[in-house]
Amino acid sequence: VDGPINALKAMEPFEMLGRRFPAGTMLFPLFKVAMQRDMRDRFGWDDLEEFRPERWLSPDGGIDRDKERAIMTFGGGPRVCPGALMAKKQMAVLLCSLLSRFGSIRFDESLSGPGGSLVRQQMHTTITPKNLHLVFGEVAR
Repeated sequence: VDGPINALKAMEPFEMLGRRFPAGTMLFPLFKVAMQRDMRDRFGWDDLEEFRPERWLSPDGGIDRDKERAIMTFGGGPRVCPGALMAKKQMAVLLCSLLSRFGSIRFDESLSGPGGSLVRQQMHTTITPKNLHLVFGEVAR
């Protein structure tokens, strides 16, 4: 299965889509499918598999907070991922570290093979990028 999975256990009997489930039933919701459908419906994005970070920007060039709140990458509510804040801080530190050491960073589409550079996600304990080829420019002085 491609996407985050959180196992949930029903604490009491329930009905879903006309089917009854007893208490103790284990549920495995596929969040990626639901998130993709939601982003497609809400924002009209049909190219969700393409790496396009500009889609998160507002017209003034800042981060569009409505779109940011619309996704559930780290879950939400009382079951939010406990590592979300740490992951975001690590990304900021990594990016600052790379930018302080190199003059430029760009994608190398020539290494991606036929079809161009299509960065995809790969599921492990965490989600990691697949087919992400970076080229680092001259060392910053």
